[in-house]
Amino acid sequence: MRTAPFLRPAALALLCGACQVVLGIEHRDVADLAAHDAAPTPTDGAVAAFDAAVDAGVECPPDQTACGRACFDLGSEGEHCGSCEHSCRGAVCRFGECVPELMLNVSTSAAVFAYRNEVLVRVIADKALSEDPNGTLHAFDTGTRVDRPLGVAGAYLDMVVDGDLGIAIETYPSSPRVRTIDLRTGSDFVVYAQQTLVPAFRRIVKDGDDLFWTTRADVRTVHRDGTGYKVLKTVTEGTNGAGPCLVLDPTRIFFGVEDTPYIWSIPRSGGVGELADTGLKDATEMIPWSSTQYLWWNRREVRLAPFDSGSVVAIPTQVVGAQGGPHGAVRVGDAVYWVDAYGGGPANEARILRLDVPTKKQTVLLSRQKDIGNLAVVGDFIYYAHFGAGLYRIAL
Repeated sequence: MRTAPFLRPAALALLCGACQVVLGIEHRDVADLAAHDAAPTPTDGAVAAFDAAVDAGVECPPDQTACGRACFDLGSEGEHCGSCEHSCRGAVCRFGECVPELMLNVSTSAAVFAYRNEVLVRVIADKALSEDPNGTLHAFDTGTRVDRPLGVAGAYLDMVVDGDLGIAIETYPSSPRVRTIDLRTGSDFVVYAQQTLVPAFRRIVKDGDDLFWTTRADVRTVHRDGTGYKVLKTVTEGTNGAGPCLVLDPTRIFFGVEDTPYIWSIPRSGGVGELADTGLKDATEMIPWSSTQYLWWNRREVRLAPFDSGSVVAIPTQVVGAQGGPHGAVRVGDAVYWVDAYGGGPANEARILRLDVPTKKQTVLLSRQKDIGNLAVVGDFIYYAHFGAGLYRIAL
């Protein structure tokens, strides 16, 4: 998970040393506007809006932009926040971004997951200890805002929600394990438990009753009933092992090695495999995109790659700095949203980015945040949490 999908163990050590009070957009002053890092996206949008305005014969003041046949201040207009048609859905727009809304005022370890109309979030007692093994998994109803605990949960690294079942990787109390959780009752079943902390678990996916996950040393599988455990491939490339990049096609497993430019493909039964793609260093995130393609991120671009033959499309991204760590990607229609976390700079900022894959248009939805874990989409909102702070949401 990173981070959870995406609480990466190495990243946690870095992040938790810098955990601070959440810096929300609502705390900015006018001086922030000049250095606002979302400027590149509204500029691109403004060019298109200007061209459309010329065609429609609309003339706007210098501080406004034409959206359709009307003029708006994209820095403060709630229905056109940052770009035309980007609505804050009733929330406030400031400096071209929708102000995040605090939904649950608790300390969290920043991992969130969507479950029907609820958001699953791990609540901790000590905000300075994001890997506290005595955290509790909570289900927060986004409609009624009722919060219900589901029992003690270790430090979560990743979770797959399958109907009413959560399939989770966690470190509890001092060793990684794979566990299924009934999300209605909290009852659970330990599928597999490792006896030592090493190697750390990274990402889990499922297909039917088969579970697959990566570690810092290998790729593994087990059936959901706990049988059929097997190490499919030992990872010897790089120093960080298999990263939190893992997707399946009908016959193969694709995964990334975090501190290398490599994406590997191996049969589901295991084996040597083959190099599937190479790009810039540090694969940090991966999701399936279609029956023939998948997306994977590094610190400078998104790559739309084929499962089989075909060309790779590289899309440059707007990461904050050289240490940017894209992760937590979720898909909504033709768009994908992800976190650009611990991205360098004086404030060690995190942001939420949106990419429309067909057009390659990118939008910064939220910036100047601290230590975001991953994202969950429920209804028309993105939910996220900060290390040591609460659960928030912004409009899609």
